Amino acid sequence: MRLTLTDNLKEALAIRKRIEDSIEKEMNMKHIKATYEDFEVEFHIGSRENHNTVNITQLAYEMLKEEGADCLLSEVEWEIV
Repeated sequence: MRLTLTDNLKEALAIRKRIEDSIEKEMNMKHIKATYEDFEVEFHIGSRENHNTVNITQLAYEMLKEEGADCLLSEVEWEIV
């Protein structure tokens, strides 16, 4: 069987995904998606850390602002995905 660059790339990406999933599971990470109008950011937080909804909202707000969203803290919506 002849491997091509595409095959190697697909395998490398699959390995990377398995490693990321393993790390996320090991660290008990939560995947957060925050939105405001057409802006969207995604990030991970460790559930072992003391994160409450106010902290998560603040973090999401700051990330959305960095992306250029002109929003108020109270307008930020987020969910665990």
